[in-house]
Amino acid sequence: MSAGAGLLRGCSPGDAPPEGRRARRRPPARRPALPAAPASIGALGAPRPAGRRLASCAALVLLSAMAPARAQGPGPADADRLHREALRTWTAGRPAEALPLFRRALGAAPGDALLRRDAFRCLLAVGDARLGTGDLEAAALAYAEARDLEPTAFAARYRLGAVRYRQLRDREGLALARALAEDFPRRAEAFALLGRFHYRAGDNAAALDCFRRSLALDPAQEELRALLEKVRREETVEGELELDLSAPHFSIKYDGARDPSLGRVVGTLLEAAYRDVLAFFGRAPAEPLSVVVYPGKTFRAVTGADPWVAGLYDGKIRLPAKNLARAAPGAVRRLLAHEVAHAFVRSLGGPRVPAWLHEGLAQVAEGRSAHEARRRLGPAPLPSLRELRGSLAAGSAAAARRRYAAACAWTHFLLQGGRPTLLLSVLDELSRGTDPEEAFRRVFGLGLAELHAAWRDASRR
Repeated sequence: MSAGAGLLRGCSPGDAPPEGRRARRRPPARRPALPAAPASIGALGAPRPAGRRLASCAALVLLSAMAPARAQGPGPADADRLHREALRTWTAGRPAEALPLFRRALGAAPGDALLRRDAFRCLLAVGDARLGTGDLEAAALAYAEARDLEPTAFAARYRLGAVRYRQLRDREGLALARALAEDFPRRAEAFALLGRFHYRAGDNAAALDCFRRSLALDPAQEELRALLEKVRREETVEGELELDLSAPHFSIKYDGARDPSLGRVVGTLLEAAYRDVLAFFGRAPAEPLSVVVYPGKTFRAVTGADPWVAGLYDGKIRLPAKNLARAAPGAVRRLLAHEVAHAFVRSLGGPRVPAWLHEGLAQVAEGRSAHEARRRLGPAPLPSLRELRGSLAAGSAAAARRRYAAACAWTHFLLQGGRPTLLLSVLDELSRGTDPEEAFRRVFGLGLAELHAAWRDASRR
């Protein structure tokens, strides 16, 4: 489960329409009676008796007088009718179809409290449905509209903040979560959300404080308790590190006591890697990236990574300082480009990007060639699609290296030697919540099994 997958659990449901209740009936507005039409209009240009001409003129005057009133739009009776129709549609299980009816009703009666409350709940239902399909931005738009209807309600504000967390929109999300915790100091979910934003921003101390406050309000949050323990372990090391903010696109924690210049040196290298990766993708994350450079042997102790892992990205870029100090400059630049590319892929494609595509794009962005990937694969049969759909790092180091090489070679095949235009379109589809199989089919016209078979056949030639 991704870090933000469970954030909406426990929030008051907004997808259930009010049962057993109808919109209030208002007496229909009285309208002025239209004048009766003349018995016969007569032929065009034919002379009419004076009485008929006067009657026609009177009718035109009355119609002209009524025109401004008719241009004012629907009245209270229309709002009542639209409200009842919206409730029927929603109760039938079609909240997305009910929403335009609620909007029209609100246009006629914007101050109707009952109507506003029902529209608010319908917007939550629409947002929840969009979230269920993975369309995070559509969900956020619905929640934002609900928040604007009921600015003091917890549900819409919390949901919007949780979606912004999953979208990596940390600047906006942190402001939302901070205001939520201030306004609802007895809601455990508010502090849990705020703590997650602080944690991703690298402020472990603030995150721990929020997590403790959340657990004090609701001790049954086992997932949050596990996260608190993880952050506590990290803080035993990171609490002694210094924070460097001189790099425009990064916040870097490093051991300034051992090497005061390390933050600036790493920042310079990271910015160079950032430019390389940006040149490849043509797009960049909206937020700065958090980086932790671990001194000594603390990298494995904190992350639990295998000995052969030179760096990792899990929402933060985590690097062992010894790799930066001992490796050749070219290898360091490739390592940093690889981890920065992971951050780009996560930002552009969201949480649904398959692991093999994540790793394939990261290796291509770091400069690993298709020839090198094929050489590492050797003459043995290529990993199956099933193998590549699982964890690439599972099993022995040799098996993991083959899967990584396969991910790189397959990604090169999909790029066809050009810029990642098609794969960027796949990332766009994935960011909107499209299933990976469907995303590739929409962009390439083929499913993953067909694309894997085509790559396998091409590799044999």
